[in-house]
Amino acid sequence: MTRHIYLDTCAWMRFAEGRVGKPDARNRQGRSVVENLITGDSVLATCEVALIEFHDSLGRRVRSTSDRQFDEAWFEDSTKELMSLVAVRRLEVVPVPPKAVENAMALMTIAHRDEGIAFHAWDAVHLIVALAWGVALGRQVEVATCDTDFPRFVEAFPHFKSYVTILMVA
Repeated sequence: MTRHIYLDTCAWMRFAEGRVGKPDARNRQGRSVVENLITGDSVLATCEVALIEFHDSLGRRVRSTSDRQFDEAWFEDSTKELMSLVAVRRLEVVPVPPKAVENAMALMTIAHRDEGIAFHAWDAVHLIVALAWGVALGRQVEVATCDTDFPRFVEAFPHFKSYVTILMVA
């Protein structure tokens, strides 16, 4: 059965940060996992939030480091690499469902209040988009991430497992 995999911004950042000449172990592993997904036969998706968050994260990385590997050329090449996957339709851009922000706030609240999990705003939105995609497909989808709060959240609230599982990329 074909796998359906939703990649969040964290997965895309490992992919980008792993493309430099001397990536650290986490980024090297993350890049390898995402490359294998891209070259495999899985159906891949992300959302427009991930695209803008990725762009913002790349820019912050360039501005906040003295590591010359993360320069403007890296920024441009990383952006082109991701957007070319969209252009050739290897990567589907799943729409953000209505009321995603309100639902994200509710998920963040129950995560923190009930389980002490630091489930952040965009992480909650990514989960909502992946969940909506799984419901629309009528099947379970995998969320590719490197954020350890994703599996903690899904374990704490197992009813989400009907439509999402977590694939840790790094």
